[in-house]
Amino acid sequence: MSPLDGPADAAAQEKTGRAQHPAGLRSTARESGAPWAARYRYLLWASDIIVLAAVLLLASFLRFGAAGGHMVLGPLKVDYVHLSFAVAVLWLAILSAYRSRDARVVGIGLDEYRRVTSATVSVLGTMAMLALAFELEVARGYIGLALPLGIAGLLVSRWGLRQWLTRQRQFGHFLSRVIVLGRRGDVEYVIGQIQKKSGAAYEVIGAALPEGNRKKFLEVGGQGIPVVASILTAVKAVERLNADAVIVAGPVNRGSKFLQRLGWDLEGSATGSVVLLPVFAVVARGPAGMHTIPKGAY
Repeated sequence: MSPLDGPADAAAQEKTGRAQHPAGLRSTARESGAPWAARYRYLLWASDIIVLAAVLLLASFLRFGAAGGHMVLGPLKVDYVHLSFAVAVLWLAILSAYRSRDARVVGIGLDEYRRVTSATVSVLGTMAMLALAFELEVARGYIGLALPLGIAGLLVSRWGLRQWLTRQRQFGHFLSRVIVLGRRGDVEYVIGQIQKKSGAAYEVIGAALPEGNRKKFLEVGGQGIPVVASILTAVKAVERLNADAVIVAGPVNRGSKFLQRLGWDLEGSATGSVVLLPVFAVVARGPAGMHTIPKGAY
């Protein structure tokens, strides 16, 4: 239940499973914010592990057959099943280093796919350096099969999970609860774009305007968006409403220093057991250190 709801709304929510917000705002009681980000990250971990285990074992089978092969490591003979395990661990570690499971990139835009691809290229480079340093003779046929199969499998699995995530978001699940901050015209534009986007990643729970909440609601697309704060009191509204992020809609009068200060304030904020995601979506320009929504990926 949203902090803006009253007793009657709570009773209605218990009966229907939906919060009754002005002009049809979607429920904020569903899974959102840090909990969905953590859950989806576990799904990505499981998917990556399954894909890499399958493709590496398949590459070993296709190259060496059922009997398997081995490589010489000093006085030891290491079979390719064990080598596949080591490569999978390395691959998973590099995917993490490239933050390919970051909540700010999964589910929207192309950045997630770029990070997966870049991580795979780094795996190849790392394996080449290790082979040179330890004088390892890894079968080229194995590498030639494992890496293309791996990147194809990872990209297909990420795409499949994204389709599932998009369908879930159409029903109001797995959404980041956001406050849109900026001048009224910019705020209304961004909220309108989010409303139009089927399967959008964000649920707008309020607006922060320069003049504050002199007007209780903004009417956007037939929905009443509560004005919850002024620009200067946005952080308090984030804590009060359990918001996960702030979308900065276009340039603000106070400039990049204000945005930087806002980022620092949100970085250290938390509400109960929910750690606020320090995510900024800056429409029109992206100051250093801020996260920018890809065009059309609201």
